Amino acid sequence: MTDPSDMDGDDWAGILEPDEKIIWQGRPDERFVWERRMLRPGLFGVGFAAFATIWLGLAVLAGAGIEFWGLGLLFIAVGLWITVHALFQPTFLRRRTWYTLTNRRAFVATDLPVFGRSLTSYPINRGVRIDRSDPDRPSVIFGAKTTDNDDGARVEPIGFERIIEAQHVFQLMQGIEK
Repeated sequence: MTDPSDMDGDDWAGILEPDEKIIWQGRPDERFVWERRMLRPGLFGVGFAAFATIWLGLAVLAGAGIEFWGLGLLFIAVGLWITVHALFQPTFLRRRTWYTLTNRRAFVATDLPVFGRSLTSYPINRGVRIDRSDPDRPSVIFGAKTTDNDDGARVEPIGFERIIEAQHVFQLMQGIEK
């Protein structure tokens, strides 16, 4: 995907409304950061892989055939995949994300393998609540989406996550809101 900060006015033709102007563009911090939400799936993946390893070892000691090797290695790989995915997916997603703020909307662009390119816009107006997150995770939040899972409904914030210029972008959005 073309880095949106490299896009000129012609590249945004057909996307921006008349009199809409880009006032800020940026990217999230691409560094790996440990987050508490990584703990449960990470531990589950490690436990899954450990169980599969023990099961495979016991099956081999009991004289099980080659089919147990393949199945056991598959389960070990799945456990390791769950762990790696839990730990590194947020960083991977940030590295494939771009942000743009106009005088009317906020855009979040992603370019993911298999899933392709995505550009989502969110209107910024008086009805939108704009928040800044804590200093350890500087973000500007301007929306939320609710997802249902086995544990019930979960509200996930929508915004420009982990941006260095969070204070500046927050002030720009407050100006747009007025």
